[in-house]
Amino acid sequence: MRRLGLTALVAAAALALAAAAVGALSPSAYRAQANAACAKANKQRKALGQLENASSPEIVKWVAAGLVISRQTYATLRALRPPASLAAAHRRALGLEAQEIAIVAGELKQMQAGADPDKVMAKSGLTALRLYGREVSAWAAAGVAVCASGGISVSTG
Repeated sequence: MRRLGLTALVAAAALALAAAAVGALSPSAYRAQANAACAKANKQRKALGQLENASSPEIVKWVAAGLVISRQTYATLRALRPPASLAAAHRRALGLEAQEIAIVAGELKQMQAGADPDKVMAKSGLTALRLYGREVSAWAAAGVAVCASGGISVSTG
């Protein structure tokens, strides 16, 4: 009886893995879709312009708009079904990106409460930069060149 239960458990696990694999994209399709998502984000960020000599309210508005872009891009990338060979790098990149988004969301909250944007961003800048570097490496490991080029960073510091 015990042997039958173990066999059923192994069979159920195999079916679950097979079902997940069926929905996975090919490596080239995955990379094409991920690159397209990052290219769209790059274009949207470029449209935001630069922040040279910006006032605090302008910086807050810019960070808020960038955060919206980052969240949309994250959702698009998270919805992708990478092939098994790229899944670990994909998960790693998304995990790092989620941490960056959390940092920026916290920064934005502080800025909206009246904190000086330069001081807020300086406080978490080094942490965000380290996360960003690791994220770029993860996208490179997945072969997602546009995301690995640095265009989707949510870091403001």
